[in-house]
Amino acid sequence: MSETMLREPTEAHLKLNVLVDHWRAEGQPAGDPRASAIHGGSADAGSEEIHEWMPSGFFLVHRWDATVGDPAFKGTEILGYEPARGDYFTRFFDASGNQSECTASVDGNILKFKDPNTRATVAVTDEGTSLDIAWELRDDGSNWLPLCDLLSRRKQRSQDAH
Repeated sequence: MSETMLREPTEAHLKLNVLVDHWRAEGQPAGDPRASAIHGGSADAGSEEIHEWMPSGFFLVHRWDATVGDPAFKGTEILGYEPARGDYFTRFFDASGNQSECTASVDGNILKFKDPNTRATVAVTDEGTSLDIAWELRDDGSNWLPLCDLLSRRKQRSQDAH
């Protein structure tokens, strides 16, 4: 935990503003049998998602209600920036009782998230109205398999962005 006391969010915090809003994601789970075992091989993936700043603007709260194949997938994630380390982080909690920590990076319009078993690349496109999302899953070795590809569209422009 950082001992850094900030009075207001930094430029690095504000890079997360591109995510603030309500989103609807739709897509396809991957066809690889090793990855499709996770989601039952179904052809449907979708999610309703909300990203909003906590009071003060230091942490972004991401809530989702998703399906990737057959199982429902709901949860909450907290995203932030740690100035003392100079990096982004997320802490993830789902409705099945799972939790994990991810590292994250922001480079222009590309956001990347990674934990030991999954990773995602999010490209902000169409002047900030779409997110192209590619999720991957690590197999039992060191190979990354496609899990699902989603296109997320902004449902409404929030007034909560900084």
